[in-house]
This record gives sequence, structure tokens and C-alpha cells, in this order.
Amino acid sequence: MHGGRFVWLVGCALVSAAAAQAVEIERAEDGSRVVEASAFLKPHASWFVLPPDLVEATAELDRVFDETRALLPPEYRGQIPDDVMLPEHVGIASWTGRAQGRATFFDAVELEAAWQAALVLSSSQAFGAGSAQAGVLGTALVVPERRLIDFDPYLLDEGTLRLHHNLDRLLVRWQTRAFALTVGRQAISWGTGRLWNPTDLVSPFSPTDVDREVRRGADAVRLSLPLAELTQMDVLWLPRQAFDEQGFVVRVQTNVWQTDISGSAAKYIDDLVLGADAAGDLGPLGVHAEVAWTLPIVDLRADDPYLWLRDAHVDGEFVRAVAGADWRPLEQLVLGAEYCWNGFGAEHAADVVAKLSDPRVVRGEVFGAGRHYVGVVASWLADDLVTLGATALVNVGDPGVLLVPALEYWLEQRVLVRAGGFIPIAQGLDVATFRALGGADVIGNTGAFQQAMRTLGARSEYGLSPMGVFVQLGAYWH
Repeated sequence: MHGGRFVWLVGCALVSAAAAQAVEIERAEDGSRVVEASAFLKPHASWFVLPPDLVEATAELDRVFDETRALLPPEYRGQIPDDVMLPEHVGIASWTGRAQGRATFFDAVELEAAWQAALVLSSSQAFGAGSAQAGVLGTALVVPERRLIDFDPYLLDEGTLRLHHNLDRLLVRWQTRAFALTVGRQAISWGTGRLWNPTDLVSPFSPTDVDREVRRGADAVRLSLPLAELTQMDVLWLPRQAFDEQGFVVRVQTNVWQTDISGSAAKYIDDLVLGADAAGDLGPLGVHAEVAWTLPIVDLRADDPYLWLRDAHVDGEFVRAVAGADWRPLEQLVLGAEYCWNGFGAEHAADVVAKLSDPRVVRGEVFGAGRHYVGVVASWLADDLVTLGATALVNVGDPGVLLVPALEYWLEQRVLVRAGGFIPIAQGLDVATFRALGGADVIGNTGAFQQAMRTLGARSEYGLSPMGVFVQLGAYWH
């Protein structure tokens, strides 16, 4: 990490904070309209120690590629990857700023827009951005999906230095007693799960997200219809440029015997998803459950809209389900536990890497490559300013555990300090898989080489996760 560049970026962050302090956020009310604006600035720093087995495995792979180049004629050497070894440590700093405005007219028409930008500096190009860092940087680095049209997310991309931006709200809403119609880029979320949300495929949070303030916006047309005093139906269209990727959702929610119940039917990209969820009280416990049955559709005829279902059929269906409970034994203490069945997950550790690179995971719809998970959450309000929390994610099948302790402290009324860490406890990689390879394996594309590249020698999901700490400062203006 270049010292001069780091100092320059820190200076920019301080200047931005000072400028934001001087801005007066307008709120005007005159009976017929309400105009609100808000903003935040969030500097964030993380330091990670990569699993030693992962570092050694990539070093062995680097050796294998060097041997391969030595065996090839000069004209073919450029096709072999160079310098694939990962560093032992990586530091990441980010500065995220967001501005949001909302205007309401005659309590019927609402306009909303929000723009967010993040400057990310990393000590390693391999960790500059991507889904692997989305939960620990305090900013969404996953390229947003569910968009009809969008601009290039990167304003600057120099490997270790990236500036990306996201117009994640741009909508108009018309609301009457009979319906509410929302058109444009909006936040869409439902489900009852605390850590995992099987029915929420549009903008869910990851179980490891430490900052859950802003959801990714999706382009949609949403019609909400009240059917009864406690019953509502939502109908959504999620437009895409490709005809076969159009998305649709119908969801009905109601309350029966003081229990909130919902059912949904949806099409996302290439999947049909049938879902249901419920939440209520059982004595001193708050209980919830959620289930989604996913039916992947293959062989859609995207080239002919009139015959696009002729050869379509379902292949590879799976079920994901969650059940959990919350308990407040003391006023300041909340405990929660949740079990997750992930039918999408791998049955064997050798398939973990393939699952983590699946399009559903890359799009941020599914989290986790295992089958059975247990999550435990504890939150203690030490006083009005300090909250201590901890999350333990247990992959029962590997087995492996990921601990995420966190502390939140309100330094003053509009300044929040958040700090914590990520502690994986699991089996590491099988480095012997790479030690046995040579250049001839790459040239011959042998079964041993294919197996090593497909599995990375993984013996557990959390064995691929780095250990790290983070600190984030959030300054808010309303």
C-alpha cells in the first residue's frame, strides 16, 4: 500500500466530512408537501490474516505454473497465469458516502432518490472488490442485479484502488386507500429469517453482514392491494432486457391467530420459487419459520418469445428452510437461535468451491455452501450508548464455525463507531493436492489438475475464510 496515496485518501475523507458538517439538510413542510434529505459518511478499515494453508496452496500453484511456462514454447507462455500466490495479510480501507432525498406531495405521491459511492483501497489487487468483501467493508461491492438498465459501477479501477458508485433508489410512488403503486428502483424485502432469508432473493443481507442499514435497490413495478384489514397482496414485475429473464412475484400476507403468515410465488431469472413464512409468539419466545422451494427452469427458448416454454423443464430443484426463536431474558439482553436447511448446498467438501462460484451465490441470492447450519445471536445493551453483540454461524456438516463479535458505540448523537472481527474455526485446505502437481499436469490437463482447480483442496467452507478485524465510523446528517 503506497503511503502517499493512503495519506491523500485520508485527507480527502477528512475534507469530505468537514464539508458535510457544513451542509444544512433541508426539511420543508407546508401542509401539501414534505421534503426530506439525509446523508452519511462511513470510513471503514479491515485487516485480514489469510488461512496459511490457502496461502501455501496458491504458492504451490504458482510453482506449478512456473514449471509449465518452462516446458512450453515462448509463444504459448503468455497463456499461463502469472503470480497467483495470495498474500499472508491484507489491509482494506473504504470511504462510503450516501445522499438520499424524498419528497411527498398531498400525502399521495412520493419521489425518492439515493446515490452512494465508495472509494476502496486494498493492499492486494485480489481483494480490491467483490462479493467476498461485501459483508466486511461496510459497503455493497457486489454488482447490483435485478436492473433493467444501469451505468458502469466503476468510476475508477486501478486494481488496488477502486471508486464505485450506485444509484440504488430512483422511484415514484402513488398511494391511495385502494392501492399503492411503486415504479422504479426500490428496496424489496420480505421473510421472517434473522440470518437467512430463503424467500428473499431480490436484496437479502448475508449472515455475516455487519452493516445492514441499506439494501440493494432493484428495478421493479410493485402494486400493493389491501384485501382486508390485516391482509395485503403484492404483485411485482422485475423487468430485464432479456425476455426469458423477466421476473414476477405474487405475495399475500395476513394475520391468523396473532401470527403473521405469508405465501408467495415468483420467477427469478431462471428459477420458479414457491415460498411461505410465519412469525408469532410462543410464550416468552418469538418464533419464526420460512421455507422456499426452488424449481430451476432449463432450456428456455430466449430466441423466440412465442416458443420459449416449448422445451422448458425443471431440473435440479431444491428446498431451503429456516426455523428460529428469540428470547429476551433481561430487558437489555436478547438471545436468538436459528436453524437453516440449505438444499442448494454441497453434500461433500469437494463441491464447496463449485457452490460458492454458482451464479445464485454470485448474484447474492443464496448464502452458504453447506447443507445444515445453526446460527446463534446475542445482543446486550450495556447502556444507552454501547451495544455488544456476537454471532456464531455453525456449518454442522463440515464441521466449522465462524464467529463474528461486534461492538457499537454512539460517540455522539450522530456519530456511530462499530468494531468487531471474524474468527473462523475449521479444517484448512489439503495442500498435498497441489504439492503433487507439476507442469506436465497443466499441459496434459490431467484429472489431478482438474480436481485441484475444482476443489482447491477445500475440506470445509469456513476453512477458506480469513481471520480479521474491522472498525467503522458512521457520521449521519438529517
